[in-house]
Amino acid sequence: MVFIISEEDVPKLEEVVEDYVRNHHDQSLTLERVISYLEQALSSERVCVLAHKTKGIVDGFILTQNHGEISAYHVKADDDEKRKEIESLLFEGVIEKLKNSVETITYSDSKGISSLKFIFDKAEFESYDRASMYVAREDIRLPDDLELSEEYQVTNFSNEMIEDLAKIVYDANKGQIDSRIYYKYFGSKGNAIEFVKKFSNDTFGRHIEEIAKVVLSQSKPVAVCFMSLASEKTAAVVELAVESKHKKQGLGTKVLIESIKASFAIPKVQEIGLHVTLSNPAKKIYDKLGFKERYRYTIYVKHFNK
Repeated sequence: MVFIISEEDVPKLEEVVEDYVRNHHDQSLTLERVISYLEQALSSERVCVLAHKTKGIVDGFILTQNHGEISAYHVKADDDEKRKEIESLLFEGVIEKLKNSVETITYSDSKGISSLKFIFDKAEFESYDRASMYVAREDIRLPDDLELSEEYQVTNFSNEMIEDLAKIVYDANKGQIDSRIYYKYFGSKGNAIEFVKKFSNDTFGRHIEEIAKVVLSQSKPVAVCFMSLASEKTAAVVELAVESKHKKQGLGTKVLIESIKASFAIPKVQEIGLHVTLSNPAKKIYDKLGFKERYRYTIYVKHFNK
């Protein structure tokens, strides 16, 4: 039986959460940490936790947040058939629960679990293959000959640019795959404004103006690299966007390079990471600059109420 977890039900999850922690790749994860997170998360209307129980014992859970992002799930079962059955019930339960209240449901699968693919195919989810890529300070390959025409100037991100940058982000992603995957960020002009505000407010890592670069044309932004600090040693390319009428001028590569240079000018930063859809033409730029794939994963997306 699948049921919605409330704060009072959290203690019932301890056994399955303990199994989740034991099998998780993050060695710093603890039972107390996960339980504490669940207790805090359940106080937010943006979070939904469903659980499954067999004969009164909770043997599976699934956590969604950010209005539709499936961020964690786990099933404790003695055999594969039982596990697949519970997985199916949990994911189908989430879809049924959220389909009338969210714009999209997304799940990132880095393990290539075939049973999940069957579930998502059955529910008519779209799927996109992506890569997590990184480049170390010593491996970066920056071209020496990339110069822009005098029409363009590179400057730092500032909050005064938010609306202009949101227009670029929306324009660059309109009709593109990333607007399907990340509709909540790029699917509308309003969503794009919220995305830029979230970046400015450190939602995607610590925002430092001098590493997020913008290309101007006649004092107006036309390209941007949203770069942030994911940790003390790692910078992250959050988004790279060029206004459509200024594409094929090398602006995307140039603004990315300037952000990379500024990031590595911070002594403690040792690497830069990013995520990219494999079919995105920008991946060729990342390859040329020395970025290497660390792992691949599939994002499943279902759109509702658009």
